[in-house]
Amino acid sequence: SVASTIKPLVGVYMASDGSLYVTDEIFGFWKMERDFKKIRHFTRKDGMLTNIVIDFDQAENGDIWIQSFTGISCLRAKTGKIESFEPGYPDMGSFYFAFHLDTLRKKLYISDVNNIRIIDYQTFASNAPNFKSGIIEIRVNGVRRALNNGHLPDLRFYENNITVDFGTFNYFPNAQTDISYTLSNNALPVKIDGSRQINLSGLKSGSYTLTIEASGQYGKKSHPILIHFNIIPAWYNTWWFLVFCVVLSVVFIWYAAKLAQKEKLKKLEQQNEIFRLKTEQLTAIAKERERITADLHDDVGATLSSLNIYGDLAHSIWDTNPEKSKEMVGKIAWQSRQLMQRMSDIIWSMKTDENGVSGLTPRIRNFAQELLSGKGIVVNMDIDEPNLIALSNPMVRKNIILIIKEALNNVAKYSDASKVGILLTNIGDNVLLEMKDDGKGFDKETALKGNGLENMAARCSQMGGTFDIKSKPGEGTTLTCMVPIAIISYNGSE
Repeated sequence: SVASTIKPLVGVYMASDGSLYVTDEIFGFWKMERDFKKIRHFTRKDGMLTNIVIDFDQAENGDIWIQSFTGISCLRAKTGKIESFEPGYPDMGSFYFAFHLDTLRKKLYISDVNNIRIIDYQTFASNAPNFKSGIIEIRVNGVRRALNNGHLPDLRFYENNITVDFGTFNYFPNAQTDISYTLSNNALPVKIDGSRQINLSGLKSGSYTLTIEASGQYGKKSHPILIHFNIIPAWYNTWWFLVFCVVLSVVFIWYAAKLAQKEKLKKLEQQNEIFRLKTEQLTAIAKERERITADLHDDVGATLSSLNIYGDLAHSIWDTNPEKSKEMVGKIAWQSRQLMQRMSDIIWSMKTDENGVSGLTPRIRNFAQELLSGKGIVVNMDIDEPNLIALSNPMVRKNIILIIKEALNNVAKYSDASKVGILLTNIGDNVLLEMKDDGKGFDKETALKGNGLENMAARCSQMGGTFDIKSKPGEGTTLTCMVPIAIISYNGSE
């Protein structure tokens, strides 16, 4: 009897509780309880989008999903009411060919001849919009920019032309979607007709919030899209630039007055500086004279006294002891040569502009060859000539040459070496003098003091440097003297 009232039957579906759902071509659908004692008829009056029903399917919670000619409806198991989802996706045609409910993945699949749409039916509710809006692209002065949590990076004052491309996603066909936007505090929204693009040009500096909203034909609205951005004002329009201009003007006036005063003080300081330099020059000359006097007294005076003693002694025993007298004459000759060398060293140390054949390198080479060639000792010299230009202090020049000579004398007398190396170079802020031989060496703990070691250490200390000597029996001897360049290059008093 029921079937006779539903003509012709288009679809029949049995739910999990045994209820039957049947439909004809034009009168909606009927729900029949398992015992057929209760039948309920559903049409557009009950919330259907149309009375033309195509298919049914059941979710795991008992909801019956209904495919109609123009959209999707759902008979809720808890309330027994129909919820319909209005059409709204423009790319999908108005007629649905296929409909499937996947209860395992909680997805609803719908399609027409060209498209397939996949919807999460658990979150699909009639009290929420059946469409979504999203940003496709944002361009600033034609250049694409990215959003960070709804914010654009700060824009320069000339980056004031903004284009926003966006799209709307509707789940169902044939529904009209209206788009509008507001910019910051503008009270009235601006409606966009047919376009999915917003163009904002010539914006002034300041902070903005662009709000984009979409609304469907039933008055439902999508969640608004918010874009926050800030256009930084030009530097010449900022408050700090105005303050800077005021401060700069004050500073300029103050500086001009200060400059005039400074010019007067500069002339006075120049006069004082000239007087100070002349005073220092006179003081340095006086101290240099005292140093030369001391050197002559120490080196020349003592030698002349010794020569005088040897001369008197040789004269007094010339007739009685000729052999002894010849020995005294030999000592006089030897000390005369030593005196000539020391005088030569003193004069050389005072001539700070010497180089070439009269410079340090030739001087050391000549002395070493004269002293060591007869003993078969080879001398290897590595003297950094460019840095030796800094050897302008007469005291330093004299001490360096005397240390080298004293060390070479020790090599000739005690080392039994076959070769000796002399290194004089620049290391950082210091000048290094290193002399190394391959002789028999000695034990520093048991060796007798003398041999000029204490004199060499004292000369190195006088230059403000550090002196060290390393030696072991059978391993040769290495002597080092490290002197600060600041002291070596100073051409004043000691």
